[in-house]
Amino acid sequence: MAAKAGQAVVSVRITVDERGQVSDIASSIVGFSTPGPFADDFYAAVEKALRHWRFKPAEIDQVESVWTPRKITNRVVRTDKTETHFDVTFTFTASGGVISGAQKK
Repeated sequence: MAAKAGQAVVSVRITVDERGQVSDIASSIVGFSTPGPFADDFYAAVEKALRHWRFKPAEIDQVESVWTPRKITNRVVRTDKTETHFDVTFTFTASGGVISGAQKK
């Protein structure tokens, strides 16, 4: 494909569940994807690779403030794992390499 398609860019939005596994992959509305006859092939390659990725789940801390005569101290009383999502762009180079990077929100 590299010889015929040249460089291609695929941007996706990844949803990571509470266990750290990729639960959904969709086209990104933030990033750019190269249109063309091989666009579906590149997207399928990205989707296949992402199904093997694992993450540390996102966490939300519940914090309480403890007041003492001299200071206020915050402490975590509970941590809940939560679903999260982010955008990633993959650039397929003409030489057959792949470069990836997270999109900043």
